[in-house]
Amino acid sequence: MVGAFGAGRILNGRTARGQFLGGMVWGVSMALYEDTWIRGRAGFANNNLAEYHLPTNADIPEIEAL
Repeated sequence: MVGAFGAGRILNGRTARGQFLGGMVWGVSMALYEDTWIRGRAGFANNNLAEYHLPTNADIPEIEAL
């Protein structure tokens, strides 16, 4: 998976790269593993984090942030 980001002026490249990679992992997690219920304008209907199935390193393919 490759992500290309236009973040403007970056002060700390290492931190920015970590944020980009984390956002990509979060997106894969939300799309494939989590079971999040949204109740209209009231927001999230899940009442705890025990229902979330988060990916591990083995679940995420090779990723690169540009």
